[in-house]
Amino acid sequence: MAERTLPTAGMSPADFYSEAIDRPLVYVEATAKVTGKQAVRANTYYSATSGDFTANYFNSTYTGVGTGSVRALTGQADMSATQTTQSGEQQLVGVHGRAKVSGTSYSSALVVAGVIAQLLAGGTWTAVNKAYCLWVDNQLATDPTSGTVAMIGIRQNNGVGTDVVDHVFDVYGAEIKQLFNFDGCISGGFITASATAGTMTHTVKCFVDSVAAYLHLYSV
Repeated sequence: MAERTLPTAGMSPADFYSEAIDRPLVYVEATAKVTGKQAVRANTYYSATSGDFTANYFNSTYTGVGTGSVRALTGQADMSATQTTQSGEQQLVGVHGRAKVSGTSYSSALVVAGVIAQLLAGGTWTAVNKAYCLWVDNQLATDPTSGTVAMIGIRQNNGVGTDVVDHVFDVYGAEIKQLFNFDGCISGGFITASATAGTMTHTVKCFVDSVAAYLHLYSV
């Protein structure tokens, strides 16, 4: 089939070349200067008393035997212009997950989460490099002139001033070998070099209200 040119806006089927897809199955391009607009929006309503419902389900299966990579969903937010103004807190977010109870929660079996990340069982696992339920990876190589850079940001941000959050981390399950694995963090990192076994051998550097503090670790 001859190549077709996708429109600059709107929706189009894919261009097919032999058995390969060289164009996206769905192409949407939108330009907006009005706040609160969305390029794609799906509103769904589920009223059954049991079962599961998924508003958008993406499944990507790799059927090759080579070195290909598969990502079911990729979100990228890009700032291509130069900011000249600022107001309040602005966000540049690749993927935004939210959960909300606008009615009344009743079931003690209910689990509410903005994002859930899982490793599923199945198949035959032999060798892997790493296997993560959640992968956080920094590739930023430029140190901003102001502000803070962190791998994970955790905020208690409800504004009510009461202790609603019970734990920063809720770890469940006895089949976990270690709580943390610090690898490559000593040379120029935040952990001191080891000393004599059986004594305090490492300190982990932290900041408490902008003041340096240290957690003491012991080896056996």
